[in-house]
Amino acid sequence: MRFLTSNDWLSVTLDSPLKNDAEIRDALSKLRQIAKMKPQMVTNLASALKAYAKANNGEYPSNPLQLRSYLNPALANDILQRYEPAPEVAGKNDSNGIVLDGLHLTGSGRVILQERAPVDEDYDTWIGFTEKGGWATTGISQIAKTVNQAARAFIKANNGQDASTPEQLLPYFSTPVDPVRLKEYWDVSHH
Repeated sequence: MRFLTSNDWLSVTLDSPLKNDAEIRDALSKLRQIAKMKPQMVTNLASALKAYAKANNGEYPSNPLQLRSYLNPALANDILQRYEPAPEVAGKNDSNGIVLDGLHLTGSGRVILQERAPVDEDYDTWIGFTEKGGWATTGISQIAKTVNQAARAFIKANNGQDASTPEQLLPYFSTPVDPVRLKEYWDVSHH
């Protein structure tokens, strides 16, 4: 977040009421996403990975701290330690492309470095860097997955009709959901 400007903060918070936990978490997620996409981060890490591989016979680092001498500008160790080498998993993360939560990114190559874990399991984004010098990113939200499953069940049970309120979804969750948390998420996602 150290790469954010006052304009970045303003662009996210100006029209957001930040009245509840969900709105604050959503705003922080947007700020983290902006920070991750800053050239000092995304382009810097992608370039460092390519330079590292070139200097090491096509091998990629086993530890992100090994990228330090290839970064310009330098990144603090705490930032680098948010990443880890990505394992190659046939059909999910191989030379043919990437599958992220059902999203297929073909031709992008294998992810070789990825974020370890989201900061917030309900409001965050994931980024992975590919062997071809690019990156892939997707939203991460456990509550969104849960709500989407309930919404699909609601639609199926109601002749294709969408739920108009979060309360209508409550009987369709496979595990109980806090109604307050659901309402806050619903308001943020339908804003």
